[in-house]
Amino acid sequence: MAIYTIGYEGVSVESFLEACRRNGIARILDVRNNPWSRKRGFSKKALAEACAEAGIEYRHLPELGIPRAQRQKLDTPEAKQALLDRYEKEILPLKREAVAQALALVREKPTALLCLEADANFCHRGRLAQALARLSGLPVRHLQAGGSK
Repeated sequence: MAIYTIGYEGVSVESFLEACRRNGIARILDVRNNPWSRKRGFSKKALAEACAEAGIEYRHLPELGIPRAQRQKLDTPEAKQALLDRYEKEILPLKREAVAQALALVREKPTALLCLEADANFCHRGRLAQALARLSGLPVRHLQAGGSK
C-alpha cells in the first residue's frame, strides 16, 4: 500500500494506462481543478471512458486542484514553487473534507493521484501526496509512463 502519483505530460493515453496497469493501479484520482486537456484522451470524459475500458476506476476531486486564476503568470520556476508552497500552506488546510475523502480512497485500493506534470516535484499532486503521507504513514511513489520513479 502506498500513495501513488502520475502525470500524463509527454505520453499517450495508451502509455499512461499501460503504466497504471504495470504498477497495479486500480483507480485514478484526478486532482485537477479543471479536468480539461488539449492532449487527446486526457479530458475528463475521454479519460474516464479510457480508464473504464482498461478496467481502472476514474474519480475526480476538483476541490483538491489549484484554481485556474492562481495558475496564471507562472513565468519562472520560483513563481511555480511559490504557488506550490501556497497550495500546501493555504489551500490544502481549507480542504480537509476533500483531503479526508482522498485519503479514504487511497487506503481502499491502489489509487494514483493524477495531474499533468510528468515530475511531481513541479506539480501540486506531489504536495498533496506528501500531505496524505503525513496523515497516513504511507510511502509515496511517483509513477511515470516509462516506469516508476
